[in-house]
Amino acid sequence: VQGMAFQYGKHMAMSHKINSDLQPFIKEKTSDSMAFNLNSAPVVLHQEFLGRDSWIKQIGERSSVSLKAAEFQELRLSSH
Repeated sequence: VQGMAFQYGKHMAMSHKINSDLQPFIKEKTSDSMAFNLNSAPVVLHQEFLGRDSWIKQIGERSSVSLKAAEFQELRLSSH
């Protein structure tokens, strides 16, 4: 029983972390100052989907220009 309780707690903690990582990507309203972690689950999964070289190229293209809310929305929608 103790092992099952430990696994339950571990899965609940991971679920909470993934939910908090997803929030910048699923909120209805975005702002110019919205930031997200490049090590968050959605970003890492996007990197795996694109491939590392394509992902680095995409980040490089976007980093030369500051992301505005519309651009963030575009990135958010293109990941679906």
